[in-house]
Order: sequence, then structure tokens, then C-alpha cells
Amino acid sequence: MALIDVFLTVIGGTSVVLLIAAYLGRRFLDIQVERAIKKYEAELNQKADVLKTELSIYAHEQNVGLTRIDAQRSEAILSVWAMLVKWQETFLDLTAPNCLLEKDAARAIQKYQEWARQLMDLSNRLSVDVRNHAILFDQAAYEAIARCGMAMNDVTDNFYAETYEAVDLSTIPDAAIFLKRVSDAREKLRDSAKDRVEELRDALVHEFRLLMRTEKRQANPAYIDSAKKQID
Repeated sequence: MALIDVFLTVIGGTSVVLLIAAYLGRRFLDIQVERAIKKYEAELNQKADVLKTELSIYAHEQNVGLTRIDAQRSEAILSVWAMLVKWQETFLDLTAPNCLLEKDAARAIQKYQEWARQLMDLSNRLSVDVRNHAILFDQAAYEAIARCGMAMNDVTDNFYAETYEAVDLSTIPDAAIFLKRVSDAREKLRDSAKDRVEELRDALVHEFRLLMRTEKRQANPAYIDSAKKQID
């Protein structure tokens, strides 16, 4: 009897051999699949590490960029605020009651003209400053600030047009009468600009608080007023 016949007789014939071969074949495939899975997992982990690194770099760049923009926005707010303070100081000089100064009508007329010119210059500089920083403001904030700035500019120009424009002070026949005309215009200026100054100040304060994360955008009346006007 051949050796193979003896072996088949011992293990139970050809069917058993086939079963063993099938088992070994499946085991071989399982091993290959496991190796392929491990290799794929390793590649995925490597790609994941690369993505994590890239995301970390991107997040860092974004944070640096946002920090820089926030700093620029803060500087813009403070710049416009500083210009508003200068405007308001001159505005108070021009519009506040000043009985002591008006004891000398000629001197009062000249002083009010000086303040009026300073106010117009500051109004123009304020408008330019707002336009130069427009890109750093939120759209609603910019609209509120620009609207107030233009209104302040208009009332300032109107005051000068009603009082000193095309007027030669050396040829005024009666300084007291002209001073009364200027005083009436000063009172009108004070009433017409007061609300605009407060609205602009509120808009800047709100914008700075937004920057400091201490206030929500929709809470500011200036933005609500702007929205209502747009709807109307």
C-alpha cells in the first residue's frame, strides 16, 4: 500500500483532506485580511496625524489673524472716540451759555467764530476717520456711526452758514445785534446736535463692549433705530 493510501486511511479519507485544505485556505485569507486592515489603519492614523497638525496650524493662524483684527478694530474705535471727544469739547465751548464772554460782544463774536471753524474742521476729520476705518466696523455699526457723523457735519456747516459765512466782522454795524443772531444759532445747534452726539457715543461704546465680549449686538438702541429706518 502506498504511503498516501495509509495516510488517507488513518485520517479518514479524501473528504477530511478537503476539509483541512478549506480550513487552511480560510485561515490564510483571514491572515491576509487582518494584515490589510492593520496596514489601512496605520495609513489612516498617519493621515489623521497629518490632518491634526494641519488643523492646529490653521487654527493658530486664524487665532493670530483674529487677534490682529480685534486689535485694529479696537484702535479704530478709540480713534473715532478720541475725535468725538475733541469735537464735543469744542461743541460745548461754542454752545454753552457764557455770560462772562458775552460782556464784550466784539470779542465774543470772534471767539464763537474761532470755535465754529474748529468744529467744522473736527467734523470733517471725524468723517474722514470714520470712512478710513469703515472696513473694520460691523455694517450696522458703521451705518449708525456714519449717519451720526454726517448729521453732526451738517448741523455744524449749517450753523456757520447761518452766522459767519461771507460775513466780514470788521464791517458789522452793531456787534450786539449780530451777537444775538449768533446766540440764537448756538442754541439751535445745541438742540439739533445733542441727540446725534449721544447716539454716536452709544454706538462706539456698544461696539467696544462687543469687542470685549460683554454685550450682545442686538441690545444697542442705535442698531435697532438703524434697522427701523431701513424698514421704513
